[in-house]
Amino acid sequence: MKDNLTPMLQQYYSIKNDYEDAILFFRLGDFYEMFGSDAETASRVLDIALTGRDMGQGRRLPMCGVPHHAADGYLAKLIKSGFKVAICDQVGDPKTSKGIVERKVTRVITPGTVIEPEILDDKSNNFLVAVSRQNRNFGLAVADISTGYFGMTEFRGEKAFTSLIDELNRLQPAECLLEPGLEKEPHWQNNDLAAYSLSPFENRAWRWENARTLLKAHFGVQSLDSFGIDAQMIAIKAGGALLAYLEKTQKRSISHISKVVVYSTDNYMLLETTTRRNLELTQTMRDGEHKGSLLWLLDETVTAMGARLLKQWLLQPGLDKLEIQSRLDAVEEFVEKGQLRDRLREQLAGIYDIERLVGRVTFGSANPRELVALRESLKRMPTIFELVGGASCRRLKNLLKNIDILPDITDLLEQSLVDEPPVSSREGGIIAQGYFGELDDVRLAADEGKTWITDFEAKERQKTGIRSLKVGFNRIFGYYIEVTRANLDHVPSEYERKQTLANSERYITVELKEKESQVIGAEERAVELEYELFVDIRDQVAAASARLLELAQTIGELDVLLNLAEIAVARNYSRPTIVDEPIV
Repeated sequence: MKDNLTPMLQQYYSIKNDYEDAILFFRLGDFYEMFGSDAETASRVLDIALTGRDMGQGRRLPMCGVPHHAADGYLAKLIKSGFKVAICDQVGDPKTSKGIVERKVTRVITPGTVIEPEILDDKSNNFLVAVSRQNRNFGLAVADISTGYFGMTEFRGEKAFTSLIDELNRLQPAECLLEPGLEKEPHWQNNDLAAYSLSPFENRAWRWENARTLLKAHFGVQSLDSFGIDAQMIAIKAGGALLAYLEKTQKRSISHISKVVVYSTDNYMLLETTTRRNLELTQTMRDGEHKGSLLWLLDETVTAMGARLLKQWLLQPGLDKLEIQSRLDAVEEFVEKGQLRDRLREQLAGIYDIERLVGRVTFGSANPRELVALRESLKRMPTIFELVGGASCRRLKNLLKNIDILPDITDLLEQSLVDEPPVSSREGGIIAQGYFGELDDVRLAADEGKTWITDFEAKERQKTGIRSLKVGFNRIFGYYIEVTRANLDHVPSEYERKQTLANSERYITVELKEKESQVIGAEERAVELEYELFVDIRDQVAAASARLLELAQTIGELDVLLNLAEIAVARNYSRPTIVDEPIV
């Protein structure tokens, strides 16, 4: 069917050839179109109409489409069904393009690379993992690009494979990359790992030298020693492959992944998969529901960051006695200071998911309302830190030590954005008055032009004696004078007929046409300026991503400690005593 194709379909198939494992969303005007087997799959999964294009000689090319402005909902359904989606956008300007407009894939969305709020669970991480092997030892790298988390660990010795499986079952990754060859081995088939959306990835990404070079380049270091990464660590291959996969699929900055957490499962309580299941930590054994689990019982956190951290603490209990004692000290202080606890939780309840907002900002996907949400969250920080500043226990004092509450970013967002902007960054109505002089001048010109048009309408009514005369506007014809049929005898000779309607005629004059150019030109320029300014503001916020993420982690921990105190008070829990000797 690929012979005698139109230029548009030739372009489609040339792009599709590079993304055969993904459903290609091909932008055509206001729709994302799908063709061939992609269309057949999408129509079935999305429950949308399957149509077709006549290709001659009795052949028909299946096709279907979804509206561009409503694509997120359809994407969510495909991703949750385990599919990858390649987003192919128009990157050329249709007005200036000679021939077919240029298109290219701007992002590949996979189960492990989701940043869309509609798809993500606020209370859980969305992990992408990569697994490498050296003899009988294994390396693992894990990332959540929606929050900027990146971790590495390894498993050695006789129980290496069992420990790896236990860690995978703890992480519950949305997607798993395997070093080529691993997926064919019997032990992978015997552990139900297919549930983790296994994705093969190119051989060269797993080569140790390539992986090490990519890790150093991404994190901007001469040596990985500063992250505690041993030069011979098996996980280097996994970490490099994971980063290479992110770069290939996302095709944009992932600079919010700015540090590596190197951890060892030996530092945490051993909870085998069966043990974790029997303890019903996150879901019940009977029906697999969240309700009735230990996490359900303990989670009254008020922020998304806190909810995710509580789940992590529960699934990966620490063994460090001093660490446990310091957490208990903080919880005890909040138990004893009920008024402080209430005031802090009230403040935290108004904080949005800073981690995931930062991820969308860095990706260049955050819209104006999301930046306002970030601003409103940051505005609460001085009050929160003032309240916690009076705490006496070391854990809380250290929690706030050297933490930056980003007054510069708060001021930037406060001065630059209106209180209630639109969702779209390309419609105008985003930037506050007084932030940028040129924008204020252009807006003034547009407003003066609209005032002139209002005065022009009044003048023409008086001149013609047509009281029902009105000046209107639409995107196709611009400004026009509308006169009902009953008053056509009073239309001046200088009026030029523009459009005939059932009950009226529309006209234009030279004077109105000249003013139309000024008004529309000023409005278009204002929208262009607002978009340019918004992108610049978003870029400035993105440059502060590491600071924002550190603050978000602090808020998450504070929320968990407050939550545990709230639960303790509500259910009359007592502080446990930790002893060194065995208890029989």
